[in-house]
Amino acid sequence: MKQWKYYITFVIVFLFVWILMAVGIRLVSGDIIFGADYYTFYTAARMYLFDRINPYSQDVTQAAQLGILGRLATPEEDQLAFAYPFFMLFWVFPFAWLDISLSQPLWMSFNILIALTCLVNTFQNKKILAFLGLTFYPFVYGIILGNFSNLICFILLYFFDQVIFNQPTHARQIFLGFFTFLDNWQTAIDRSRTPFCSVD
Repeated sequence: MKQWKYYITFVIVFLFVWILMAVGIRLVSGDIIFGADYYTFYTAARMYLFDRINPYSQDVTQAAQLGILGRLATPEEDQLAFAYPFFMLFWVFPFAWLDISLSQPLWMSFNILIALTCLVNTFQNKKILAFLGLTFYPFVYGIILGNFSNLICFILLYFFDQVIFNQPTHARQIFLGFFTFLDNWQTAIDRSRTPFCSVD
């Protein structure tokens, strides 16, 4: 019973801090929308949900270009196309229903809180290391861009800690296998940057 109370309390506090942080990011950023990487995923998810447009289509690519660059990209530039497995959009679907001005702060604050939660639980006896980890340039740069690398890496860090230094439940072992697979697939895609599906 005490364990359930702990988890319920944790979820309530997490949601409260999440919303508070998102509001703060929105107020501080003003009219500036961070997250070029996130915008590509957001555009693909939103156009699929609302218009049932294939996320690999040229329409989605052009919408992302117009949203990020304000114009269509030249052949020499990054085409900003969605070039990831479809299931990666599942992360974004809950946020895609909202306008980008609300979706982006929620995504950014969610990533920061997940990273901090994983670090604090991993370095329970040296919490100062958790806060120092948030200052590293790759982490900060990834948060600003809104990519998925930080989210996946910190979740993997937590599960590896559970497996090596604790006795994980079967559920945690399944999650660990899933995120390991996801992380390896993500790395392979980042290197190739080739679409898994093409639409004429």
